Amino acid sequence: MNPERYESKIETEKSPAPKILKGAPEFFESREGVEREDKGPLYLMMNLETKCSYRCPKCALPGYRRDMNEPMSLDQRKKFLAKAGELGIKELVVVGAGEPTEHFDGMMKPIIESAHQEGLGTIMFTTTSHLTREQAEFYRDHDVSIFVSLDAIDPETYRELTGTGNLEQVLNNIQMLKEVYGQSEEVINGKKVVRLGINVTAVKQNMEQLDEIKKVASDNMQFIVNFPIRRGKFKSDKVWQRLVGDQYDELQRLAQDKSDTGGHSSIDEGVCSYFNRGISVDVDGQLLSCGYASETAHSLGTVTDESTLNELEEHYRDIRARYKQFTQETGRTPSCPLRDEDYQGFLDQLKKE
Repeated sequence: MNPERYESKIETEKSPAPKILKGAPEFFESREGVEREDKGPLYLMMNLETKCSYRCPKCALPGYRRDMNEPMSLDQRKKFLAKAGELGIKELVVVGAGEPTEHFDGMMKPIIESAHQEGLGTIMFTTTSHLTREQAEFYRDHDVSIFVSLDAIDPETYRELTGTGNLEQVLNNIQMLKEVYGQSEEVINGKKVVRLGINVTAVKQNMEQLDEIKKVASDNMQFIVNFPIRRGKFKSDKVWQRLVGDQYDELQRLAQDKSDTGGHSSIDEGVCSYFNRGISVDVDGQLLSCGYASETAHSLGTVTDESTLNELEEHYRDIRARYKQFTQETGRTPSCPLRDEDYQGFLDQLKKE
């Protein structure tokens, strides 16, 4: 089955979300009192060479089997974070390329420290598989907002969807994060600012568990449900049929109805913010259209020590312009270009001179 296109409803069509994640576009615009007219980049999606002990059948496997050069050095990444700060980027986003808590001392700690030093917060996605209280306190003190991946509330289903995951451990870690981060006291426009979230990928196995998972989020965490994306392991027809089958339309509906945001963890102008307001760079410094879009490597440029702010801003605006052209040609604005049935059309747009 080929996934049909999905166009998210603009948030104003839904009841206002009761919570704002610290680091979301709405947070910055509300805090600053006005909407950013220049629509400059807010996010830097940086893939890191972090491995993961989980064996999730949904894994998008960003960078898997592509022609990968040597990874950027820590010094190169620090210099790039400095440039990101100068460019006005507000948040480093760590999502999808591995499990950060497994690589805290060697990788994540110095990266987050550097981002914090440059005035950037961090949005980090994690299974919490190796989370400790020491890590949690570090994240709290260095302006890290955390999304916990929790795809089931039933232990057997959780093991099926993660391969090796320990649900009890994750639930204990969620409780520990709530204790460490404490209650949010900041309120913007009548909405509560939170720094924690739960992120679910809706599949056949967890469709009936979403409401129970949402109870775990309670008032302390934003609740996000995503629908499947046919990348990585999901490219396998066998995996797709086992987890999605003929339920794709229903999974789309559930993602829209159950999420606090109406879909993705962050939305801007009806489109995923990390794509629409971000710059993405892969492990080896290749610029991407999105942190998951490995197929755009070697075509959009490479981050080097000599990369200028003007070059990075031009790259950002060029991606946005090409996406706008794509939406004008198709007559619609998919919230996630990678999930769209005409994604190849967007890739073709990127190749145009």
